[in-house]
Amino acid sequence: HQLWHVNGWQQDTSFQQLPVEVSIGVKAFHSYSPLQIHFQTDLMHQFLLNHIFQIAYWSSSLNFGFGYINSTTTPSFIQNHFSGNNFRWDNQFELEKYKGWFVQSFSNHNVEFAIHRLTFSNYLYWNPAGTPAQFADDIKMLRIKCWKDSHITNFHFNVGLLYQHFTNDSIIQLPVFATFTQLYLEKDYFKHSLYAQAGIDMSYTTDYYAPAYSPETGQFFNQGYVKLQKFYPVVDVFANLKIRSARVFLKVENLNQQIIKSKGYFSALHYPAADTSFKFGFDWMMWN
Repeated sequence: HQLWHVNGWQQDTSFQQLPVEVSIGVKAFHSYSPLQIHFQTDLMHQFLLNHIFQIAYWSSSLNFGFGYINSTTTPSFIQNHFSGNNFRWDNQFELEKYKGWFVQSFSNHNVEFAIHRLTFSNYLYWNPAGTPAQFADDIKMLRIKCWKDSHITNFHFNVGLLYQHFTNDSIIQLPVFATFTQLYLEKDYFKHSLYAQAGIDMSYTTDYYAPAYSPETGQFFNQGYVKLQKFYPVVDVFANLKIRSARVFLKVENLNQQIIKSKGYFSALHYPAADTSFKFGFDWMMWN
């Protein structure tokens, strides 16, 4: 049970939530993983109007699964009600819905992929004015994710790729492609007294309209008129050490900014991403 009290500019109200979640597994065949049914709702709102229903079947022998998902959610409190210095609204948005299917693999050879095909109805978003809005037409989404873990002795090479397409990219503004690559060496030394891991991370997204941010509402919103600049691959160099009960990490972020002499890029409108920086941490567990 959750009790919320909102006290702001000319606003003082309370509301309650009672989330209920149920999962059921049925083992259909001896050599197969169970059929899974997941249901979640909120009893404080109208029953069955705010729910997540998912049914999935997983095959442990084929390392493969598929399922169907259907969700209906009520708008958040801030999307319906807000009162501040610069913004004030009292909306009555329709229920937001999405449904569709997914296919996912999980492999003993560390190769994974997932495909999601969803349809959004009454999609709620934050428009360029920084206020919530609801899109009347359906939006279809196709998302494909692939991940591969490889290693030769102590060398590891991991690659991830994400592709996503929306039938209306002015409402849902996200990069079409995103990649993540990791190369590192992992090894124990001195009879397992020292564990060391060192390597590089590289991430990249294709160009897109990065969102703007409203400090008053605390929300990111679509801006859609300034494609800030070209995004470039960001390379981080890291090292993790564990010496008995002590753990140390060292990391240089956005190292290649100095190499390619770039001015950097913005993660959100008027909010530049961090320049080249060095970070470290130390954790020492005291044993009796």
